[in-house]
Amino acid sequence: MSAGRLIASRLEFKAKMAVASIAISFFVIIIAVAVTQGFRSGIRTQIRDFTGDIVLRPQWTSSTAGADQSILKDPCYLPDILALEEVEGVQATILRAGIVKGGESIYGALFKAVCGEQELSAGGAAIGRSLARREKLEEGDKFNCYFVSEGSGGVKVRRFTVESIYDDSLAGVSLGEGQSLIMLNEADLRRINRWDESLASGLEITLKDKYSDRQQSIKAARKIGEIILLSGCSEQEMASSIASCEDYSQIYDWLDLISYNVYAILFLMIAVAGFNMISGVLIMLFRNISTIGLLKALGMKDRNVAGVFLRISARAVVRGLVIGNLAAFALCFIQKWTHIIKLNPANYYLSYVPIDLNIKGILAADACAFILILLLTLIPCLFISKVDPAQSVKAE
Repeated sequence: MSAGRLIASRLEFKAKMAVASIAISFFVIIIAVAVTQGFRSGIRTQIRDFTGDIVLRPQWTSSTAGADQSILKDPCYLPDILALEEVEGVQATILRAGIVKGGESIYGALFKAVCGEQELSAGGAAIGRSLARREKLEEGDKFNCYFVSEGSGGVKVRRFTVESIYDDSLAGVSLGEGQSLIMLNEADLRRINRWDESLASGLEITLKDKYSDRQQSIKAARKIGEIILLSGCSEQEMASSIASCEDYSQIYDWLDLISYNVYAILFLMIAVAGFNMISGVLIMLFRNISTIGLLKALGMKDRNVAGVFLRISARAVVRGLVIGNLAAFALCFIQKWTHIIKLNPANYYLSYVPIDLNIKGILAADACAFILILLLTLIPCLFISKVDPAQSVKAE
């Protein structure tokens, strides 16, 4: 054991407030990282389930306008898209605009079916929680829907049974306030649209996780758009390639803002913990000024003396780190499994505070904070060079 390590083991760091401050700082940092990552993954998962990462729609249509228009379900460029490294899968969807009538109220709705999925039976529907709340609908209840027929101007009336209720927090962003997305059986929606098996309203493309961030998905959408333009397919097969993050740009901007807030929190917590450590180390130095003078009188260099107190500081930081981490992980696990802390989905797009314990991100935040706090403790160690061994030992 080196002399510096032996001396450090004999001295005690008594600034409990500094340790408490460090524990609180690490607690806040981990909570901020876990919640931010939870929002990003939770909202992205909802968007992916809602529209996929990239949507291929008939040319010159938006997300809801032109919902009755169609493209071929299996266009000639589909094998080239599936061959791309970024693409994980493609599913065809059918859309139809309609109206839901409940009592004296009517609501606009977009009806959707995913081709190849048999989760809903004939006549069954999955409705959003907001519609279920407005109309007091529960599983097993029936409701009427109205579809305006093309050309004739007539109205088709269909009666569906509620088979499931899902969280539709994001539907209002895409469809407009008060609008609903209702999932139907594929066969039911094909009959309403009078489409055969070869037609679909669009193709939803899911990207692999490492390509699903905002910039990568936009780049993949551009690449798919080029494939479509160069394919030489028929006019009915041509489609626009749009990344979902462009449809939901305001949500992604909000997520980016949350990330910037986390950086601000990280900076503030490190600053608070660092300045508390500076005050704690200064107190320790003043209490042990005679020890510093004695070590310097015995020939120990300022750098080695500073190393003694840095070791003591590092132990205090590690103690605060462990306490803060344990408290943060306990709260995160409680929230992750119980969803005890709720949110207003109208404002936050989720009904509870999401938690995503990204271990790599948390370890990176811990390491960054640990190193920066220790660097800040170098500031009071400059005091060691000002200590005169003769004066300090004489004073003792």
